[in-house]
Amino acid sequence: MYLQSHCDLVAIPPLFFHKLQVLDLSHTNIKALPHSLPNNLFALKKLLLRRCKLFMKLSPHVGKLDNLEELDLDETEIISIPIGIGKLVKLRVLKVCIYGQTNFSKSKQLPSNMVLHPGMISKLSRLIELSIDVDPSDKWWHGSVEEVVKGVCNIEGLRSLCLYLPNYQLLDYTSFIYPSLSCFRFTVSHHKRRTISRVPHEVEAQFTKWDKCFKFVNGENIPFQVRKVLKFTSSFFLDRHENASSLSEFGNENMVKLKFCLLVDCNKMEIIIDGAKVETILESLQYLSVHYMKNLTSIWKGPTRSGCMSKLKFLALHTCPKLSNIFSHVLLKSFVNLEEIIVEDCPQVTSLVGHISA
Repeated sequence: MYLQSHCDLVAIPPLFFHKLQVLDLSHTNIKALPHSLPNNLFALKKLLLRRCKLFMKLSPHVGKLDNLEELDLDETEIISIPIGIGKLVKLRVLKVCIYGQTNFSKSKQLPSNMVLHPGMISKLSRLIELSIDVDPSDKWWHGSVEEVVKGVCNIEGLRSLCLYLPNYQLLDYTSFIYPSLSCFRFTVSHHKRRTISRVPHEVEAQFTKWDKCFKFVNGENIPFQVRKVLKFTSSFFLDRHENASSLSEFGNENMVKLKFCLLVDCNKMEIIIDGAKVETILESLQYLSVHYMKNLTSIWKGPTRSGCMSKLKFLALHTCPKLSNIFSHVLLKSFVNLEEIIVEDCPQVTSLVGHISA
């Protein structure tokens, strides 16, 4: 039964659910599921509650749906996950979005093990897809995340994983499963006061369309854990790195598979690519978007070799006040697949191709 986008839907009579295997209530104004859920939905295999704005609390009775294989609450902001979910031994897909603890007074905030019990995920041994979206400012996640990640990485059949990691050291655990993951989305950040990105929503949405996405926010250095995950990454979002002077500092050899790159507010970055040492650079890159880079002066430094960025289709440069050099004549010859270029609010740029020195 598919009832998605019925905004007038608030409640459904319990007897309506007999023998259902799929129930999709996504994009509705439903507030709660009936307490008699297990008695009426014993055959249910899929329960979809995506983007239900009024739905805040998942009933513990969901843990009694013994045949459930998929539970999807993507973009539905609930306050906790009942520990009984760990009893759903047939569950293969779990997507949850846990927000709201910061809106409560301290006396009403739940202990971290009641928001999401760290040992619950490891019991779901049949999971192939897991997504846990959280509010980065919620302190409960910082206390639970390490045990959750440890449990996740012991699930042998896992093929898709989406997590927010408050520090890069947690990548030590996930590194063992990179080769077996066909899809991942990791955000690594110790978020500071200013957490709202200045990038337009539609640009950031492009970042998440790729199969293996890595977002690194507020970084101060470039640890080996970050370099390692980049080797498997197809889409990279670098936001507000404090010290990197070029993208190449992350290791050109680590970005061989990179197809999408979004660079934002990296104020120490003066060039994007240093081509001095590596023969072929970013040979898979198709999309490069650069925003708010106040000290960026040039795209490329050093010699250009055949194949460098040869698959690039889209290049966007926004608000780079010191940028003066986009293409050299030699570099331009590599961009044989370039379809679109956007240059906006870059006052020092007077031409796309630099003049040849006499």
